[in-house]
Amino acid sequence: MINNTDKELTIIYHSGKEDDRKARGYAESLNRYVVKSLDLRVEDITETQLAEIANMMNCGLPDLMDDTFSDADAPELNQLRNADGHDVLKILVRNKRMIKTPIVIIGKKAYYYGSAYYLLKEDMANSAIKSGKANVEEINSK
Repeated sequence: MINNTDKELTIIYHSGKEDDRKARGYAESLNRYVVKSLDLRVEDITETQLAEIANMMNCGLPDLMDDTFSDADAPELNQLRNADGHDVLKILVRNKRMIKTPIVIIGKKAYYYGSAYYLLKEDMANSAIKSGKANVEEINSK
């Protein structure tokens, strides 16, 4: 299980992907959070953790698959597109490069890291809401 407080950020990335490495570097530069990282290239992730992340992101298990993944050495790719939830988890755990990364978990919410700007916007929104200085509509309109 991945348990973060509001002051903790976990970044799940794959160091074999250049954009993931850049995202990790940016996330680690944020002073507001204690940053934890999980490198899928060298560390394992469980089916339970993946299911928990999908729940935190309010998305389906197939949504955890990287749409840009195209590897001839991954015969599971076609199976994954037609698999049910439990099978999706098993395939993703076996071939972690197929997981859409980077994923950022702040507190009890998880997000796909789209860009440094997106992470900064989420950080600003969370800070303003917690301090009572703004509402989400005000932040999103800027």
